[in-house]
Amino acid sequence: MRDKLAVLSIFLLIILSFSGYAKSSSNNSSTALNMPLKITQPTNGALCNSQAKCPVVIVISNFGVSNSDYTFVSKAFNQRGYLSVVMANEFNGALWNYRDKMGLSVRYENWQRAVNTVKTVIEQLTILYPKYDFSELTLLGHSNGGDISVLFATIHPDKVHTVVTLANRRMLLPRNKKIRTLTLRTDDAELDNRLLLSNVELKHYPVKQITIANASKDDMHDGGPKWLVERISKEVELFLDYPF
Repeated sequence: MRDKLAVLSIFLLIILSFSGYAKSSSNNSSTALNMPLKITQPTNGALCNSQAKCPVVIVISNFGVSNSDYTFVSKAFNQRGYLSVVMANEFNGALWNYRDKMGLSVRYENWQRAVNTVKTVIEQLTILYPKYDFSELTLLGHSNGGDISVLFATIHPDKVHTVVTLANRRMLLPRNKKIRTLTLRTDDAELDNRLLLSNVELKHYPVKQITIANASKDDMHDGGPKWLVERISKEVELFLDYPF
């Protein structure tokens, strides 16, 4: 491969069943989605094999932000041997779509559907990429994507090793001693006051909570200020390189 960091654009035709996770609003029990993914290989990809599988990070973008706008995140993980899979936050303008005025119950149903979508994508990629380990995932999500990431870790804790959220606002962070968690906060991100861990809880769970002053949650992607992109990259890299 001429460029190990070349972006591979693939479309998976996925049959998504809502049973067991969320009720469908129609009589159809499933729907077909054209799934846009951005996949980048690790810099040491040649060392990955079925006997020594390399780790995987699933990145879930914020609503309205392209899955092409998280290259700084993918780069940090690629340099540390991870396969990076960046998923869009809406498909065909429907399934993960939400508006700020929607009630929490509607959001939660959408998140459940999204979790099922992520699970199906993982099952497909496990077949397509046998040299990578999809059994102990790292999930990174931005805002609404962070809520989806946390819910996935809550429903499927046996499949998740690490969670990173960029200013998620509603789903409570994991209280699980087996799931390492980093959350980067901004001053403008209103949130449920139960979302973050208390000082007492922080003594018992592997969670790091960092607030970045003078930052906006909507800027936590490639198009944000350079200083903010660099700060997020630094915090993620430190979290990966120096486990606590």
